[in-house]
Amino acid sequence: MKLRNLFLAALPLLTAACSEDGSDGAGNRTPMTFSSSIQAVSRLTVNESWAGQAGSEVGVQIGDAVKKYVAGDDGSLTSDAPFYWEDFTGTVTASAWYPYTEGGKPAVTVAADQSVPANYLASDLLEAAEVEVAPANSVLTFTHRTAKVECSLKLAEGEEGTMNGATVILLNLTGVDNGTSVTTNGDLHALVAPQTVSAGTAFVEVRMENGGSHVGTLESNLELKAGYITPIELEITPDKVNVNVGESQVWTGGSQDVSSESPNVKPSTEGGEWTGDGETLTPGSDSPTVAPGQEENNTAGWGSDGSQSVDAEKREKRLTE
Repeated sequence: MKLRNLFLAALPLLTAACSEDGSDGAGNRTPMTFSSSIQAVSRLTVNESWAGQAGSEVGVQIGDAVKKYVAGDDGSLTSDAPFYWEDFTGTVTASAWYPYTEGGKPAVTVAADQSVPANYLASDLLEAAEVEVAPANSVLTFTHRTAKVECSLKLAEGEEGTMNGATVILLNLTGVDNGTSVTTNGDLHALVAPQTVSAGTAFVEVRMENGGSHVGTLESNLELKAGYITPIELEITPDKVNVNVGESQVWTGGSQDVSSESPNVKPSTEGGEWTGDGETLTPGSDSPTVAPGQEENNTAGWGSDGSQSVDAEKREKRLTE
């Protein structure tokens, strides 16, 4: 009887001890949280955070374990079932990716029809790979896992007509959900999985609003690198497309409004030119010339300078062959 009473008297002390050393679960341990930024933002905000995207789910991996974290407007990453600092010693190597998937970071796969704004956004995959973090420094900087292609159109010398309303489709790609081709968005931009496309490959199809269609073939190997923008000029001739690949640039920039269906165009008050953010149209010219990396400025939302968004369906655009 005395032993039983002694045990009952000691039970509260044993319970308190278990709580203090964390053996009962979270206890007084410190949840592992992170702050984050997004290098070379193109889809979120000008201050390189998750503002406007609060609630986005991010996968965080340490060792073989994966936890789901949720982003806040301020870039904080927190979890209902987090890692704990007390489970590790010294610095910790963490990797993270967006959007969250169970089991680990998935292969890069992009949407086939990126003319749909939601599909374009969903194709902008982000990651922070093997970052050393500690309680005093737990910043995860995300970069783009995809490559970005920015196309522009022009007619061959001597040809007449316009190409407004044309659809550009990238062909023979890997890493595409449900197929091997990607339809570009309204600015003729597309996000693709990193890869090298071989010379001689039929790489692009340009479909005119009047039903005409032309295909362009690569003259040399094309390397599409993660985190880089590759500008490609498509010159339309009566029977084919000449594919002129520019120099790839590191993907930098602020924000963009991907809901637009066409480049912004507005009349200038000087020189009789038609100008838009990142493009120039002169009277009688064939198409906008879009500078690489300028997509983020083509917006009637974030970062807008007041330029007018023109619906492609309202323009009179035809190609005369």
